[in-house]
Amino acid sequence: MKPLNEIRRVLLGASIALGEQAGGGQDGPQTPLEDAIWAQESSRCTADCPTGDDGDARGPLQIHYGAWSDIAGEGDEYSDVDDLDYSLEIFRGYMDRYCPDCSDEDKARTWNGGPNGVNNENTEGYGDDVQTIIDSGVFNGEGEGEEETDEGDTYTVRPGDNLWQISGETSAGLAAWQEANPGINYDVLSIGQVLARPAG
Repeated sequence: MKPLNEIRRVLLGASIALGEQAGGGQDGPQTPLEDAIWAQESSRCTADCPTGDDGDARGPLQIHYGAWSDIAGEGDEYSDVDDLDYSLEIFRGYMDRYCPDCSDEDKARTWNGGPNGVNNENTEGYGDDVQTIIDSGVFNGEGEGEEETDEGDTYTVRPGDNLWQISGETSAGLAAWQEANPGINYDVLSIGQVLARPAG
């Protein structure tokens, strides 16, 4: 009898192959929760995603080694988390193991804080932010406004924003945004938070 992880890997490979034959390519997020996690973790990054948590997390879903090794199959490599579809498989496996009957917000908190994350008050903000993204009705980036909604000297953080992404969408670089907003924790921006725009 084959181990469950090996069966899952074969099925994942078959579904990706079928998608490519049908012209589909990557499957991407299948639920609003998966899309919101992707938006919250990396602003829907698909390639060369920045590392998070001081280099301890990587890929589109910012997966830590411990979470990956808990779900990964034999022959998998940690660098596989750089692929969106593989990352989503790890996310789904983690949720199946640790939070199968949870609400979306509790699943987000578990993803953020580990198997007992739903009981950790430090994950409440993350769960709220993910739920706000879900409630926004944006799924796989569809429905997002193309134009900036902020005018003048401030920028209001929107679902999925991070400072790296904001600075890439504006003429000011990351260092200028950091200089204009001293004392802000750039790893944890909150939806609705108002940032000062860099001069120039």
